[in-house]
Amino acid sequence: MQVIKQNILISLIVCLMVSCGGGDKQDSEDKEVLNPGLSGKFFMSTNTLLNAAFGDYVEIPDTCDQGLTEEFSQARDTSTYPIQQNGEWFIFVAREGGRSYICVQSFSGDVIFDVELPVEVELVNLSQDGAYLAVTRSSDGESLEADLLEIYTIEGVALGSTSLGSGYSNMSYVYWLRDNRLVYHKGRSFFITKPALMEVDYQIDLDDYELLPDTGRFINHWAISPDDRRIAFTLTRDLFTTDVIQLLVMDLDGSNLTVQATVTDEGDGYVVFYPLWSPDGEWIFTEVGIQPMIKPYKFTYFYLIPANNPDTHYLIDEDDEERSPEIRKVWRKRQVTEYGEEITSEGFWFDWLYWLP
Repeated sequence: MQVIKQNILISLIVCLMVSCGGGDKQDSEDKEVLNPGLSGKFFMSTNTLLNAAFGDYVEIPDTCDQGLTEEFSQARDTSTYPIQQNGEWFIFVAREGGRSYICVQSFSGDVIFDVELPVEVELVNLSQDGAYLAVTRSSDGESLEADLLEIYTIEGVALGSTSLGSGYSNMSYVYWLRDNRLVYHKGRSFFITKPALMEVDYQIDLDDYELLPDTGRFINHWAISPDDRRIAFTLTRDLFTTDVIQLLVMDLDGSNLTVQATVTDEGDGYVVFYPLWSPDGEWIFTEVGIQPMIKPYKFTYFYLIPANNPDTHYLIDEDDEERSPEIRKVWRKRQVTEYGEEITSEGFWFDWLYWLP
């Protein structure tokens, strides 16, 4: 396993030396910039990258999927996950018979390392130094809810676990800070652990804030800023309502809580989905639209909210005249079979985005 760690270190060094992800400069100069000033790429669960500046797509090689071991060759339950603040690697997971195969590969197709775990995991995230895995899974191995959070080394050694409680969504996120502390949530509280341990360092209880008096609303979706200093999050009453109309931001120590933005179209069932920070920390990206639990598919628009004006309360509205002028739309290309290529700020029906450097 020492060889694996050496390979990871070598990959990181080479990545820095060649300015990973830069692409061909001439090709970039020839493209139309749809979103001036934006950098990085959006990782899509369909194994595709969406360039933030140009709004076009690059398919990712399915090296890990094609290289499944004989024990997992019949696996049909597979998933891919991004790695926060990592613009070069992603995670592939295959599940078979109560076991999981986890493979980390580069977007160019190189396998960084793989490991098998004797449990069937749901979400998987790799620490920023490439040394630890955080996984969520069902404690009984059968239910659809991931109610257990565990830490493993990349060699597959278990380091600790904690209960997330009932009703924890499989889409809920866990986040590794640079110092290997882990951030997760339960109900109305955020928890920050000690480095590479499940022991809680401190927690942030939303019941302590006068700005959030409604104790019936619990934490829904959230994201940590690239500098590990702030958290953007939304609250909801339950997973099947449209009560997700505010985007809140606070420091990771629990201070400076503010309502960053509010959706004005609440009467039409519009909600805020999955906030993301831009790689430079200047913007908070979000999809705003129809809740998928209410409609057969989600219908959303992409917006950028300024992240560094804590005293400004922004309004999000589909109508350009009603929306705060500081909020930007994010444009992408969409292939329309009959009419060719179309430029749109509409979201995707069945896919979620993750903004990477």
